[in-house]
Amino acid sequence: MLARLSHIIAAGHRALRPEEYSFWHLWRNLSFPHRPTHREVSIYRDFIGEGAREEANVLILGATPELRDCAAELRIRPMLVDRSYDMLSGMLRFAEKAIPANESWVKADWLTVPLPERHFDVVVGDLSLRQLAPERQGALLRRIAQLLRPGGKLVLRHHNIDPAYREKPYEEIFEEMRDFPYEQKKYEAISILLSRLLDRSTQRNQTCTKEIVVAVNDYLRSGRPPFSYRLFLLEFLAKRAQGLIPLASRTREENEALFAERFSIASARSDGSYPESEFYPVYLLKPCI
Repeated sequence: MLARLSHIIAAGHRALRPEEYSFWHLWRNLSFPHRPTHREVSIYRDFIGEGAREEANVLILGATPELRDCAAELRIRPMLVDRSYDMLSGMLRFAEKAIPANESWVKADWLTVPLPERHFDVVVGDLSLRQLAPERQGALLRRIAQLLRPGGKLVLRHHNIDPAYREKPYEEIFEEMRDFPYEQKKYEAISILLSRLLDRSTQRNQTCTKEIVVAVNDYLRSGRPPFSYRLFLLEFLAKRAQGLIPLASRTREENEALFAERFSIASARSDGSYPESEFYPVYLLKPCI
């Protein structure tokens, strides 16, 4: 079946064009929890590396450079599936150890890519599941379960709503961020604020970007924030909030119920070194027999 994929390509056989690095400005400025930390990559390595063989068939959902580095460290030759070749090639800019010649790329939708069943030892993704609409998440988990060999595993970092922010007034969220060193750690502050606002904006298992933008503008018009904080919030709007796509968002209990339809949770570990890490655990999931 793999031989029939006209859109599969060995990365090392394709010249990369400079314009394909158009994602650098976004990824470079992302901070935890929206990209994996070194500790989280170590958790990935531990979960993937348990019994992994160099010849293991590993599927990476998306183009996350840290996961590609992890595969290279384990001497694994992964297959990557993403809807964009530009993303697959452009994100190499941020990989430190990944070897493009050892990767195979497939341009396709995760739900419809024609891959053989019971072929992969490990499927890996970082915040991949939340990029799908809530009603499509179960379909992806069912598809992954079909792709895994007996004894295979799904390793993914996933977001759970922080209950402390689900009902907290927006004004209180903005006020408490003023105590964070947002000028010295701007991108960390932007990412943490975004995580809290996404939790607050969740409606029917999906975030509402328009509500976040309205809340920021209302707070700015209130005249309460000092000048430096106003500049920070304006940059937050420009760089992260405006244009953000809706993301699937559920509580821990809701996510674990979703997993349980096809998988059992063998383990779950968090970084523990930043404020939101408890709600971005790396899960080790095994298909239910």
